[in-house]
Amino acid sequence: MSKISSSRPVKAVFFLFFSSLSHTASGDTVINIESDSFEFYPQEEKIKYEGSVVTKYQGITLQSARLETNLKKDTTISMLIAYGDPALIKSERKASNPGLIGTAGTIKLINESDIVELSDQATLAYGESKISSSVIRFNIKTGSIKAGNAGSRVLMTIKKKEPE
Repeated sequence: MSKISSSRPVKAVFFLFFSSLSHTASGDTVINIESDSFEFYPQEEKIKYEGSVVTKYQGITLQSARLETNLKKDTTISMLIAYGDPALIKSERKASNPGLIGTAGTIKLINESDIVELSDQATLAYGESKISSSVIRFNIKTGSIKAGNAGSRVLMTIKKKEPE
């Protein structure tokens, strides 16, 4: 297994084409990943980041203890997998988007399908709703949410707005 690694604080910036996640931008898109160290495995097409990892991409922030990226042959990222106790994902609140905050043991950002998948004690607050489940899937582009697996339970709390 060949690798390139660093043990001092690292800030890695990749200029990539994110085909499906770049629906609000055109051309090159920047993803910033900061960590204490990283290891690059060119033959496996993976990069592993360790220690207080902060990933920022188009209004989404992902915080984790460890992050793995899977690369495609054209060097774009096909998937980010964040691990933490818990890992945290949040998006900026906009007029057209209520914003979200989620926590889970594992958070996958799947580029090809615009899906964020939270698993291992997953919680997701989206607008006034909060969902807890073993697995939660959120579509970045459409805002749709799916929660639960066979044999699991889903808890959803909806906060009713008080009339003014």
